[in-house]
Amino acid sequence: MISKPAFDILATLNRDLLQPDRLRRMILKMVPPDAMLRQRTTRNLLLEALRPEEAKMLASSLALQGNNPYRELLRARIRKNSEKESKLFKFFEEAIPEPEPEVETNDVEEILPGRGLFPHQLEAVKEVREELEGPGHRIMLHMPTGAGKTRTAMRVVASYMFEKREVFVVWLSYNEELCDQAVDEFQRMWAAAGDRPVQTVRFYGRKMPDILTLTKDHEGIFMVAGLKKMYEAAKKDTVFLATLADRASLVVMDEAHQAVARTYKFILQTLIERHVDDSRLMGLSATPGRTWNDVDMDRELSEFFNSRKVTIKTPGSPVDFLIRHGYIAKPTQRQIDYSGVLTDAERSKISNALDIPEDVLKRLAGEKARNLKIIQAVERLVAEGHERIILFGATVDHARDISFALNARELASNHITNKTLPAVRKRIIEDYKRPTNVKILCNYGILSMGFDAPKTSAVVIARPTKSLVLYSQMVGRCIRGPKAGGNKYCTIVTVVDTSLQGFGNVTDAFSNWEDVW
Repeated sequence: MISKPAFDILATLNRDLLQPDRLRRMILKMVPPDAMLRQRTTRNLLLEALRPEEAKMLASSLALQGNNPYRELLRARIRKNSEKESKLFKFFEEAIPEPEPEVETNDVEEILPGRGLFPHQLEAVKEVREELEGPGHRIMLHMPTGAGKTRTAMRVVASYMFEKREVFVVWLSYNEELCDQAVDEFQRMWAAAGDRPVQTVRFYGRKMPDILTLTKDHEGIFMVAGLKKMYEAAKKDTVFLATLADRASLVVMDEAHQAVARTYKFILQTLIERHVDDSRLMGLSATPGRTWNDVDMDRELSEFFNSRKVTIKTPGSPVDFLIRHGYIAKPTQRQIDYSGVLTDAERSKISNALDIPEDVLKRLAGEKARNLKIIQAVERLVAEGHERIILFGATVDHARDISFALNARELASNHITNKTLPAVRKRIIEDYKRPTNVKILCNYGILSMGFDAPKTSAVVIARPTKSLVLYSQMVGRCIRGPKAGGNKYCTIVTVVDTSLQGFGNVTDAFSNWEDVW
């Protein structure tokens, strides 16, 4: 349960941390007993550590047949809340936790028709509406991360639905967190700006209402759909997207720099090109490009939106304006230089890949000297008074190892990855958002998009990337300003692997793609 890199870090920091009792306490602090027994990888580690007679006893209790109890235990499928799980927990003398009450959300809800927008957001709303009604009916809304592009876009949707009765709007998002945020934001916005009851429809996660029945007896529908679920539904039913295209007159795509990815482009083209004169498309992005320096790929995205883009109108740089007036936190940027040497083969592989290959990331994640610098950087942030810190690891294991080491240093840290159980992940995120003590959240591939924790005042980016889009999104987790419920100042710490090519100043990212629009 403790990887070699994590063990090496602890040994370097303080060998007293390696005492068995301390290690056991740290493991249980990071992985609660219920999660340890429910996740197959950690459960199997426990099962392999059983004495032979214990393994036989447990296998018998679970009614597993075979001559080798260890093999049968490791193969066993133990479903959550099943009789087998109850016996497993009883064997380890652990109580099964009470299931967390789920907030009931229906597939279809009716909301009844009070939060204002800032002046620069209202001006953007007006421009977007004009572009949607103009030639081509496509527009990209480009606003810096933390500037409120989702709220601005929702006002566009609300004003569109206010003017056109019985309208059907489809909002497409990348993951469930973004989908949930879209539903919540629309409901708040419609309560403030709407003039009649309308329906919100969830088509993501486990939600799958019958689309064919949604057009009956309604005065407006706002449907939030997960891109993955849309694609899966389209593969199962060839007329699904066509039927939806016949009903939808406005399509919105969040994180629209992904719009021309093959599967997403297929969904968008089907929805808006079936009735090209009547369908409208609005994309949202803080980074309206697919790459840092591939003009052809970036131009493809621009051309998909007819090279039409709306951004906020400010004197001088939009980012500087937003910082000066408290909409975005003023960033302090720090650099941790690490001069680990890449092999010629690794350099070649990196130059030919869209992003840093996984095997290179894995090697960097195991570099002890690099990890020590990361931990020291986090400790400095805590000493400076930062209470909410997000760390982006280089790999899944790296996020876990750094979190483990931070806990060993008596710093409250949790980690989440795409392997974290949904209930555990939800619990960790809710705990992070609670206003108590210092919290450090280590993650890999989860919190770069769709995570809203305005009080986060620092990020540590320990994941090298060639993607300016991804880097900008990671930075964006801490730059919410005081007028938007965040902080006046924030700190961005980037681990710079000097063997890798880097970007310029991240504040220049906002205007990086102007040449293709």
